[in-house]
Amino acid sequence: MTSEPILTSTTKIVPNEQPTRSAQYRIAIIGEAPGAHEELEGHPFVGPSGYLLWQLCAKHGILREACLVANVCQVRPPGNKISEFAWVGDEIQSGLRQLGSDLDVFKPHLCVLLGNSALRAFTEHEGISNWRGSLFMSTQMGRYKCLP
Repeated sequence: MTSEPILTSTTKIVPNEQPTRSAQYRIAIIGEAPGAHEELEGHPFVGPSGYLLWQLCAKHGILREACLVANVCQVRPPGNKISEFAWVGDEIQSGLRQLGSDLDVFKPHLCVLLGNSALRAFTEHEGISNWRGSLFMSTQMGRYKCLP
């Protein structure tokens, strides 16, 4: 039995998205939580930052439709600050369970970790600046090759 976040009439879950196209690569793009654009549209990584991300990926032949597009937390935090949610709270813990299930289904070759929360989910460490550009095998969330 999975525990869902405590929902109110205004809480909207933005689900992770499995790929709809196959490719030679199996990349999971993992962020922290949805923002206002994502909450409005119901899809992860569709705001200005997501637009830039997908432009950069396309320049290198990486298609959004071939990637797992996911977040550590699938609920928009107050003020877009993930730190407003307790790491051991329902919002993040249910999001981590969902992320783990989605990774088990997709079985990525590489997880691209965007933000401190994504790094913490895979290593239990914080401070993404110290890890940026390093390649490692995760110690949490299964054994996946990760690139922060």
